[in-house]
Amino acid sequence: MDLWGGWLAGDKDPCLIARFALRGYAIASIEYRLSGEARWPAQIHDCKAAVRWLRAHAAEHGLDPERIGAWGASAGGHLACLLGTASDPRLEGDEGGEDERGVSSRVACVCSFFPITDLPTLDVDPDQDGRISFAMKRLLGGPVAEHLDLAREASPLTHAGAGDAPTLLFHGDADRVVPIAQSRLLDARLREAGVPCELIEIEGLGHGNAIIARGEVREAAAMFFARWLQPATGP
Repeated sequence: MDLWGGWLAGDKDPCLIARFALRGYAIASIEYRLSGEARWPAQIHDCKAAVRWLRAHAAEHGLDPERIGAWGASAGGHLACLLGTASDPRLEGDEGGEDERGVSSRVACVCSFFPITDLPTLDVDPDQDGRISFAMKRLLGGPVAEHLDLAREASPLTHAGAGDAPTLLFHGDADRVVPIAQSRLLDARLREAGVPCELIEIEGLGHGNAIIARGEVREAAAMFFARWLQPATGP
């Protein structure tokens, strides 16, 4: 999922976690319709369709359908968080083949970098520089204030609750595109609901690849996936 495209731009290539394949994970890098082509909720429909496809075809590719995790950054991080929280049937969509009908789109865990988690709050946050308000306007088909129902529907915070996927969040405390308050909101909500969640705050960094490029960040993400995706071992 895209690093910074604001649902407006971006591509699945390059895949920023492709190297995780060296640790034994199968990596599926997906695309979704951008806001210039389709408005919300097409984006989450596409992501959920991708998960359903992976689960329905897991045996063909030697995958475990019960151990599918999601990773994303910025707008992609927002969609990854929704995969971990949103079970609203309106967000499922009907994309995919007949063999994918009724297949779950839930994921086992979520690793998200500087995600948007509450669109209405972000729109009025004085610490954001305005780019994200423009991007949200394009996503929803108009200003957030005029599309509050859609904005709430598109917010992981709206859907967060007990039983959601374990979540790891990374966010720079100098982020002016998506201020760190967004991750703090979701972290607090998930913890309150009893969902395993950790927010790692990166001092002095803003929005972008500098966080993902850090060795300690990649190692923390690797340990998180190992905990929630690798099979349990025993005697």
